[in-house]
Amino acid sequence: MAFAQQLQEIGIGMHTTPDGSITLPALMQCIGGISELIEVIYPGIGILSQDQPQELGNYFLDRTILCAHNDNVESVNQAVLALFQGEERSYFSVDKVIEEAGASISTATVYTTEFLNSISHSGLPPAILKVKKGAPLMIL
Repeated sequence: MAFAQQLQEIGIGMHTTPDGSITLPALMQCIGGISELIEVIYPGIGILSQDQPQELGNYFLDRTILCAHNDNVESVNQAVLALFQGEERSYFSVDKVIEEAGASISTATVYTTEFLNSISHSGLPPAILKVKKGAPLMIL
């Protein structure tokens, strides 16, 4: 069965269990965990040449892992980044609250740096961005 056909059938309620779960075909299941998924999507990622940026860019052009939740995105990013050779660099966000003149309560005490760094929302960048030479960045 073609993938598009199966998606259409799932859309009209076919291929689901009584509780609404969808059973994926064996070809689409990742039994071995995140490391196996990464190796299937990004074969040989740890030995890519960082000296040829055009080749490196083409390598990532047709490959991606999509995640439904930011927590999953973070764990996939960390696992993929660990496969790149070289020094990891960390960049920290600027986390401070601008005090409103005349406010009766200090927002800096309500919204601490620790709290701001703990927020994981799709519209916000991570508090710490870790990168390595050759690792792709998506800038929106």
